[in-house]
Amino acid sequence: MLLLLLLLLLLLLLLLLLLLLLLLVLLLLLLLLLYHHHHHHHHHHHHHHHHHHHHHHHHHHHHHHHHHHHHHHHHHHHHHHHHHHHHHHHLLLLLLLLLLLLLLLLLLLLLLLLLLLLLLLLLLLLQLLLLLLLLLLQHHHHHHHHHRHHHHHHHHHHHRSQ
Repeated sequence: MLLLLLLLLLLLLLLLLLLLLLLLVLLLLLLLLLYHHHHHHHHHHHHHHHHHHHHHHHHHHHHHHHHHHHHHHHHHHHHHHHHHHHHHHHLLLLLLLLLLLLLLLLLLLLLLLLLLLLLLLLLLLLQLLLLLLLLLLQHHHHHHHHHRHHHHHHHHHHHRSQ
């Protein structure tokens, strides 16, 4: 009966582990998808807006210089984009943290289950030990009794000889 319970617990543990793995993969996929989609969308939108604004701003300037400036502006925009990317990284980090927290929670649950399993095993072991101890004690007691007789061996022997 206890062995069956132990087996069931082990199976449950395995299932939980599998679930954890599946969840992790799913979350990672979702994260990747979200990151990809969000990143692309945001970048496109931002680029459009920024470009327009910059173009307008430098219309009063020299026309000849404008071309040169445009090149520079591109560089600048790249920098800006990098910054934005960093901001996005923040979101990613938050998501990752959430994932980690969830994982930790699951791990804790797993640990708890493992502890329960261990406790059950310990109980089983204790029961066995107790049984063994009882047997040993009985045996020892018997042995001790025998030993006392052994102590008076001479007397005993004499008695037997008679």
